[in-house]
Amino acid sequence: MIRAKVIGATGYGGIGIVELLLQHPGVELVALVAREEIGRPIDEIYPHLAGFCRLPVLAADDPQARVPADVVFCATPDGVGMALAPEILAVGARLIDYSGDFRFTTPEAYRDYATRIGRDPVHASPGLLGRNVYGLVELHRDALRTASLVGNPGCFAVSCILGLAPAL
Repeated sequence: MIRAKVIGATGYGGIGIVELLLQHPGVELVALVAREEIGRPIDEIYPHLAGFCRLPVLAADDPQARVPADVVFCATPDGVGMALAPEILAVGARLIDYSGDFRFTTPEAYRDYATRIGRDPVHASPGLLGRNVYGLVELHRDALRTASLVGNPGCFAVSCILGLAPAL
């Protein structure tokens, strides 16, 4: 059984991840972490999960949020995943980040991206760039099988890349 933790579990992307993980027979959700709704069971926040998941939402600094996991999904704004990644990877967990933090393999590419969207252009974990795999399964399936750090692509990028890939 794969033990999974979701950081940012109460947001739009986070709850989507929770819903998918609950449907997977080989996954056990071990922690749901967020900044809001702390202490409330997830099925009270999202009633459609009643009967499927009763885990409480934990604050990031709650000792229970540090429960060991095989994979951590980070569904948070830019900047959070890069700050958490070294600690997550150091304990041997895989990290799948849904922000823009690990969609690029060099600090320069990240800087260009961050500057264009008005974010801090300095990556907090530049040593991890280059170890990450762009999470587009259709194009990087083999690399993703063993990746410890995945930068999940955004939906607009996926639509463009998959549409253009056959022409390249």
